[in-house]
Amino acid sequence: SKVLAVVEDYGNYIQILPNFKKSRVLSQRGSEALVYFEAGIAMDTITFWTEMRIGPWRKDGDIHVLEAKMRKGNVDAME
Repeated sequence: SKVLAVVEDYGNYIQILPNFKKSRVLSQRGSEALVYFEAGIAMDTITFWTEMRIGPWRKDGDIHVLEAKMRKGNVDAME
């Protein structure tokens, strides 16, 4: 439950993912959310951004699975 709480804290991903510059929750209901992410790559010379639809959780046996799909952004694909 502690790990799931950290994973669902989408707005604080900048605290746990070092290349993330921004993580902003645009809307959220439970584990489902629409989130804006911005990250720097190549020693921060390139910035990518994406708006992702995340969730809901599903169980696959003993494993919790949370899928995220890109809605828009400046990369070809992100999941």
